[in-house]
Amino acid sequence: MNRFDTVFLSVDEPLADELFGRLCRVLGPAKRLHGVRPMRRAYQLCAQLADTEEFFLADGDFDIDPDFYADAIDPLAEGTCMRVWQARNPINGLTYGYGGLKLIRASALRHLGDAVDVLAALPGQVEFTGTPAGTTRIDQSPYHAWKAAFRECAMLARGCEYGATGHAAQQRRIDAALAAETPVIVVALNGICDASREALLRVTRTSEPRTAETSPPSSTGPHPIHPPARTPVRRPASDSPPRPERSPGSPT
Repeated sequence: MNRFDTVFLSVDEPLADELFGRLCRVLGPAKRLHGVRPMRRAYQLCAQLADTEEFFLADGDFDIDPDFYADAIDPLAEGTCMRVWQARNPINGLTYGYGGLKLIRASALRHLGDAVDVLAALPGQVEFTGTPAGTTRIDQSPYHAWKAAFRECAMLARGCEYGATGHAAQQRRIDAALAAETPVIVVALNGICDASREALLRVTRTSEPRTAETSPPSSTGPHPIHPPARTPVRRPASDSPPRPERSPGSPT
């Protein structure tokens, strides 16, 4: 029997319901938090929702492998705040930590520090496994493919906050995407280009001398960033705030 609680964190992912069902079939009854922003607040609510100090945390686009065996998972070592299993990227075919399944301490989420990547601000050590636990379905829609590519390349350009990320590994991810020829790849590559352009603009804004006669460079520059249109998310008729969901069979 799985000794850890499981929380599924979704926002606007088209396949979230389906992926949540798969997660429950593999890990057992799980809880779900949906539609909460910003991410820092969402993670802290996940910690409140979990009934165990250490719990599995899955993103709303995480598709767990059916043969993932949670019963064999050891608890986190002392001083370790999170363990990350790798996930397969369906766009570039590579396997690495982005979008992977996490085993995380609820107490660590209650004491988040400051970082662009929120989970990089956890107090304690982060452990990375060398094996995948599923696939990160960032290809659910053109908008989600663009958003994932923008985030990934912006983070790579900024530098990994968990530790050093080798240039060769970064380039391998981009080269793999460039080698593919599917429609969703084109949208993802637009995200890569937009992220690269935004990174360049940020460098320009911080490096160019400013005078009273000159205004700062435009945030969009000559080539504005235009992500694909996002499919509207169906919401309940009431205006009440999002509430955590529990899967059938989970304790109330």
